[in-house]
Amino acid sequence: MVVAVHVKTNAKYVQKNIRNFQKRFPNEIKRTLLKSGFLLLTIIKELTKKGKSFKRSKFPKYSKGYEKWKRKYSKSRASNVVDLMLTGRMMQSLTPNSTVKAKGKNRVELKFSNSEMRERAFRIQTGQGNHPERPFFGFDKRTEKKINKEFEKEIGKRMKRMRIWV
Repeated sequence: MVVAVHVKTNAKYVQKNIRNFQKRFPNEIKRTLLKSGFLLLTIIKELTKKGKSFKRSKFPKYSKGYEKWKRKYSKSRASNVVDLMLTGRMMQSLTPNSTVKAKGKNRVELKFSNSEMRERAFRIQTGQGNHPERPFFGFDKRTEKKINKEFEKEIGKRMKRMRIWV
């Protein structure tokens, strides 16, 4: 008794897909990292708007004199929430296109696009001068987990698009 077995493989197709994946994967990682940076920027802005630090604690209240001056100066912002907004210039200098940049291998950098606003943010963040410390520019474990989860989800989507299933 003789048995003849013919095996047809798709090895060449698989090799081609793997080579394609290896070429494209660094760019996909970079795009996904930038998307994660945009997410962090959004979270920072949302927390600050709610009057919370990146650790999700409330900011110290404004002094009575400043609160009175702020109400007089900006009638539309007559709120008790400490949202670090007077003119909005500092938070507006955190634009995604100029703020989030790929930095080195597998890193993203967030920064203020305007040097004057960068100095203002540093004074607020560290509490320099006679101001209380209001740390708004950073992230905690909760935010880190959220960003990691979104990163993994996005990489999975990109791998599926390239026909490499997870």
